[in-house]
Amino acid sequence: RGTHGSVTAALFLLREAASLIGVFVAAAMSRSVRSIAMVRRDLGHAVRAVRRRPGTSLGAMLMLAAGLAAVASAAGLASALLFRPISSRHPDEVRRLASVDRTGRTRLAFSEVELEQIRANLSEMATVATANLQPVVLRIGDTDSQLLAEVMGGRYFEVIGLGMLLGRPLLEADATAGAPPLIVISERLWRQRFARDPSVLGTDVRLNGRAFTIVGVTAGTSTSSLLGGSVDAWITLAHADAMLDRNWRTNPD
Repeated sequence: RGTHGSVTAALFLLREAASLIGVFVAAAMSRSVRSIAMVRRDLGHAVRAVRRRPGTSLGAMLMLAAGLAAVASAAGLASALLFRPISSRHPDEVRRLASVDRTGRTRLAFSEVELEQIRANLSEMATVATANLQPVVLRIGDTDSQLLAEVMGGRYFEVIGLGMLLGRPLLEADATAGAPPLIVISERLWRQRFARDPSVLGTDVRLNGRAFTIVGVTAGTSTSSLLGGSVDAWITLAHADAMLDRNWRTNPD
């Protein structure tokens, strides 16, 4: 620019840039032509192989299709189960607590003794909600069904984002000592066992032999905060004896 001026310098830069772009475009086109030629050659080989051995070729294609379908299904399950947020309402704010013992092992389960200490130390800094997934036997009338239920504590429904189709969720007050035995059921259970009867609220059912009163029906697919859990019933910690061991409140193990 100092010897030939700004215009000449700009033209020089444009020429150099154009030459570089031309080289890259030519290389890309060459690769595309080679790729097309390779594809045509591979297709020719495939057609000849099918003509010579149609049964073997069809079997190989079916095996390959089955393998690809399995990979796609596994990827979909991993995305739905392993990478979904814990909460649909607060996906970026909810965290799962874990503990590490002296040997370095990580545990996602806590005893009620430990949870009391966690609640006391966190105080107002965070909302602590708890859940325990259990297989249970639910009796409606004279019919028993085995399903998954959760014992929950705290503002679990609010934290996880479980919406209600009928009635109300279980609240913190329902988990206190002396609270009546209440249960919330899933929309799926309501549809299958109660035929979508809106008068289901106030109905008594038996969970592991204990009587509970239905106060709500969740909306949509009822997934647990635990990976892979599809839950059909919820009760509170006040009545967890129906699912857990008798000394679960005092045993740190």
